[in-house]
Amino acid sequence: MAVVTSSLVSALRVGFQREFQDALSSAPSQWDRLSTRVPSSSAGNTYGWIGQFPKLREWSGDRSFKNIKEHGYSVMNNLYEATVDIPRTAVEDDDIGVYAPLFREMGYAAGLHRQVLFTIGLVLFVFIMIINVCLTRILKAGDPEVKEKKKAARQEKLAGKKEAERKEAVTL
Repeated sequence: MAVVTSSLVSALRVGFQREFQDALSSAPSQWDRLSTRVPSSSAGNTYGWIGQFPKLREWSGDRSFKNIKEHGYSVMNNLYEATVDIPRTAVEDDDIGVYAPLFREMGYAAGLHRQVLFTIGLVLFVFIMIINVCLTRILKAGDPEVKEKKKAARQEKLAGKKEAERKEAVTL
């Protein structure tokens, strides 16, 4: 029968933590290939970016200043845990070998959990982008200014074709 001391508990913690970390690193992972790890040292982070850069145009005359929109979002960090209680008698009876596979499974499950969270985020991102594109098209289709620009562009194109036909008829 082993005597439970702080050094024994510490040694067990180190061993079980190693089992957990080894299994965590062996879990299949795609998120690290498709994203960037951004460490966080607070309860949440706010990320900002600047909107779409205006298209370049030929500079003639005065400068044409465009407003660039600022965007941002906040992410609150969530904490996850799974606590295992190892009975004192298991330590005293030196019957702790059955717990190593448990900690390996916990590490592997934690790695899969990270992958599941990433996959859910990726799917939600794609859905949001699809919704955004659809709504933008719907709103632009009903915008009178956009309709007027399209009508003017069609008329200009038609006038260009007529002018080309007229020039061709004159040269024949």
